[in-house]
Amino acid sequence: MPKPNNFNRTINQRLNKFIVPFVMIRRAPLSTDIKDPRTGKYYEPPHLWVVDRNPTDSSTEGDLWYLADINSNVADWKLISTSSTPGGTVTSLEGDSGGEVGPTSGVIDINGKTVANATNSKALHFKGTPASSLLDAEIQLASSNVGAPADSNKAGVCLFDSTNFSVDANGYVTLVGVSGSNEFIDNVFRILDDLDNTKKIAFQADQITTGTVRTITMRDSDLDLANVVEGPATAVDENLAIYDGTTGKLIKDSGISISDISTFSWREETGTSATFVANEGIFANNASTVTLTLPASCSIGDTFIAYQEGAGKVRVAQNASDVIRFNGNLTTTGVGGYIESLNQGDSVTFVCAGTNKYRVISSETSWTVV
Repeated sequence: MPKPNNFNRTINQRLNKFIVPFVMIRRAPLSTDIKDPRTGKYYEPPHLWVVDRNPTDSSTEGDLWYLADINSNVADWKLISTSSTPGGTVTSLEGDSGGEVGPTSGVIDINGKTVANATNSKALHFKGTPASSLLDAEIQLASSNVGAPADSNKAGVCLFDSTNFSVDANGYVTLVGVSGSNEFIDNVFRILDDLDNTKKIAFQADQITTGTVRTITMRDSDLDLANVVEGPATAVDENLAIYDGTTGKLIKDSGISISDISTFSWREETGTSATFVANEGIFANNASTVTLTLPASCSIGDTFIAYQEGAGKVRVAQNASDVIRFNGNLTTTGVGGYIESLNQGDSVTFVCAGTNKYRVISSETSWTVV
């Protein structure tokens, strides 16, 4: 078959139908770039734009854009390839550890699992495994936190001991054996430090139905409190003991008669002055006179004992309106009044008989009454 008269021109015309035109300019295209600056002709989609060397903007040499459309003199340029993401697609994932995960057969596997507490620096950690197409999503198990501030790395998945807790299908956690609208905890024990750093045991319980018997065991102290019952006392109430939190005395409740037991403490005073507190004995131990002042107020039955332990005498002073009665008919009144020991080893015991009334019920040898 004979060739056309201008065969080469015919080939070029045919190639131009399939070759995508492009420009190379030292910046990224803008929506206003609708004409070729070299020819002044409108770009026709598809059209390529390549960022040339030494860009004048923040783009990177070799960035590739294509013209999707021109509408109302606004050009829609799409970035299809950059030096950081060749081809414009994600080809790998990178976890917290910095490990890069590449796909195998176009697939990246994400594996979720739990790990021991403090395995990673975060409660939820993504660890890439290079060349294996595997990204591990690791969530650590929780751990208890002691003291403050809280350590966020102790956070994690927390499990509950099925002996004491129950977890339903919705994830709600309840105490085993506690249910209903009138929920209560049979016993709650707290170990508290009091002012002198000794330990006290505090007990708290809600009321329960009349006639119901509950046994409450304090395992750590080997002390059993049994038969706690609401309502009038019955034979099953014999083990109930209730203490006054302020005085430490046994009190009466629900018709139960319990003996009153007072607490009494002793201390040594090596200075030359001190003030009594209720139910206290003081060994005065100084070479000079030690003045012990009775409290400004007292309750009937409060007891005070003074003992001359050292060479210095013991003087028991009082406050305004107070009256000390000694040995029946001897009294001393007010701030200026006092009684004083004679010899080392002398002692005296006072009992409060009411407001401003202190009565000596026993003494060792004679005391001077002023």
